Amino acid sequence: MSAVEPNAAFQAKMTKLRDRFRERAIDQYHTLRELSPSLNADLQNIEAVRVIAHSLAGSAGLFGFEEVARQAASLEDRIVNRAGLETVSRYTDELCSLLHTSVVEHA
Repeated sequence: MSAVEPNAAFQAKMTKLRDRFRERAIDQYHTLRELSPSLNADLQNIEAVRVIAHSLAGSAGLFGFEEVARQAASLEDRIVNRAGLETVSRYTDELCSLLHTSVVEHA
């Protein structure tokens, strides 16, 4: 077995993981879009947004989406630190826009 074969296998696995990340990020984008208008109506929606932001903050950078990871971390910080609903809504919308241009449009 040559040194090239393990590298090719690694690249194939990374491609599959990246594809799964994109699929999940697209689903998360759509969920954020659905939740965004109702953030002030339901505190459970804010927690759902926080969970998505946390997930993206931890995984987006691993697949080359550093700006998405930073924006997601900023959104999560705002929620954890109990920023006002207007601020949380704005950061959610900014994350959605970034996800759309970085991930959704390139799927």
